[in-house]
Amino acid sequence: MTTKPYHTLILFIYLLSVIQISQSQGSDHEFKVQGQVYCDVCRAQFITKLSTFMKGATVRLECRDRENDTQTSFSGEGTTDDTGTYHITVTGDHEDDICAIKLVKSPDSECSDISAEKFSRDIARVSLTKNSGIATNIRNANPIGFMKKNPHEECKSLLEELGVVPAH
Repeated sequence: MTTKPYHTLILFIYLLSVIQISQSQGSDHEFKVQGQVYCDVCRAQFITKLSTFMKGATVRLECRDRENDTQTSFSGEGTTDDTGTYHITVTGDHEDDICAIKLVKSPDSECSDISAEKFSRDIARVSLTKNSGIATNIRNANPIGFMKKNPHEECKSLLEELGVVPAH
């Protein structure tokens, strides 16, 4: 009968250590953010079969406090590889922040325009918290793109084929 309190004590110590380990891991949580940058040759603000992925484009990931938008909690840059893909490592949980990838610099002067429209494809939001329901630490951001200064000659027929009327 004296073994029951002993088992309870061991169980209690075990549970405390599990809670402490999980809390310490949360503060040092690391995320891998990845996404692609493309050249929007049709100025359509979405990827088409004429779009190309850009090697050497620079993007910036910024996390800002939800309440105080001027306070940056994280900022980091990445450069795209041969497939137009960037990778940025982020340490820490940013549950109370709004995090977004932004275009910074294009390697192609002919494809370097950034749209000024409200719902453009030059920013991609990403969730950087372990409390998002995503099991992995990899976060895939939506593709973002620079626009070509002058649309490719095949764009008009392509957009008509897609049922999209260009705004000019």
